[in-house]
Amino acid sequence: MATTPSAAMARNKAIVTAGDPTESIFSVQADGSILHRLSGALCPSDFEYAHLLDIQIYPAAAPGEDVGCDYGRVGPDGYLASKLTIFIVRMPEGATLDAVYEKYRNEVLANPSAVEGPPSLHITDQRTGSDNANYRANGFSVTLEGRRFHSELLVSLYGHWAIEVRATYPNAEIVVDKNTTKEDLRKQLSDIKDPYLAFMAVSDSLTNAKGRPDQPK
Repeated sequence: MATTPSAAMARNKAIVTAGDPTESIFSVQADGSILHRLSGALCPSDFEYAHLLDIQIYPAAAPGEDVGCDYGRVGPDGYLASKLTIFIVRMPEGATLDAVYEKYRNEVLANPSAVEGPPSLHITDQRTGSDNANYRANGFSVTLEGRRFHSELLVSLYGHWAIEVRATYPNAEIVVDKNTTKEDLRKQLSDIKDPYLAFMAVSDSLTNAKGRPDQPK
């Protein structure tokens, strides 16, 4: 279950301050969310069942230009039942949303077991009823360690900053049998909706970030 804001802040701060140069690139806010200093993007503090596991800093032209926030839901066996990662990456001049999406789509399809399918959910434009034009998304069925999982991919581009959310969880749809509990249903629903909640939260924070290097003051 979701932890209290103070507990989430303490846990997230411990993760962010655990290594150098993580603390120079990220800052934990009062509500437990994690600010990426370069872009102004905010990784959420917590989800109902998935919690921050780690902060990733990948090799890039400059420190902090390719990073990720890892979250996971631990199953009853103590192993990860689902995982969600928010990637924040500075793109080269002239990058387009379609090109960035194809890059990340091809990364998923590099797994020979991957089968492409529709996304689990949609973010719609209320004016048109169609999918919002500022993102791309799709679903995939993949085999990991001998088991089939659903993998959801969402991508958007804000100035030079690409947002990629990739989530892996057991089922693309809620599965019910005679042994399914209400708690099981809530966990399945969270697996499906959390990638979209994460994506919209980070997108909103980028849209509202006044100090982004590629945004006018």
